[in-house]
Amino acid sequence: MSACGFGPDPVERRHHPTGRDFAGKYLDPKLIIESCHSHHELCHDDWKTLGLQELDQEASILEENELRMRRLASNLARLACSPDADPLLVRLARSLPDWANDQARSLQALDECHPGWREDRRFYRTG
Repeated sequence: MSACGFGPDPVERRHHPTGRDFAGKYLDPKLIIESCHSHHELCHDDWKTLGLQELDQEASILEENELRMRRLASNLARLACSPDADPLLVRLARSLPDWANDQARSLQALDECHPGWREDRRFYRTG
């Protein structure tokens, strides 16, 4: 059995670092981090603490992308704590929250300038 992506413990879980959408489908089904049970639970605890738990209503692609960035940043930050963490991983963990904040500001501007955009199904994966 191989080591957990977060530490030396054995792999027990397949963790999807961007999580699920409102319908329970993985946002990125092929993006998987193998983890032990403890680290898998810690990642989900992090999401709860940060208010990034599963969606309870449909979100636009733009909102999903912001959530993807925030969830992935949370997971990468945990991986980046390892003393032998790849420097690129550390930089991504630090950059993703800024990108998510840019996305949030863009969404706010879109809401202010074009309040009806959320009614346009082209902004949704099911559109």
